[in-house]
Amino acid sequence: MRPPAARETAGEGARPPTGQPGAHTWEDHRAQPDAHGQLPLGYAHVDIDRERRQGVPEVVYGPGKSVGQIRGIVASLLTNNRGPVLVTRVEKDTAVAVTDALPGGHYEAAARLLVWRPAPPGPSTSSS
Repeated sequence: MRPPAARETAGEGARPPTGQPGAHTWEDHRAQPDAHGQLPLGYAHVDIDRERRQGVPEVVYGPGKSVGQIRGIVASLLTNNRGPVLVTRVEKDTAVAVTDALPGGHYEAAARLLVWRPAPPGPSTSSS
């Protein structure tokens, strides 16, 4: 039996990464979700059912993730959800590498935020 930390990091039944250690491809999103709507990618468990349950998909916290990991997580959210996909606290070089592989994303430098399929603006609350 593996220690719990290894199970949480690697994911039950996760495929080993391809290529060199820590290397992942954006195609990792082709894994199958478990009964709870979690998509085990080997380096992350993506909650692809959150959009149905909460009305918005999961937001990706960027720090500590490689470009390949961010690509895999974003690709899984783009494939399995219809709403916006957000990656927070992303540096510009990471954003460029991710959007080169996954077109349609936009980088907001001031916010360090990567966005695909942004939500339309809501009704104005200002009184004119």
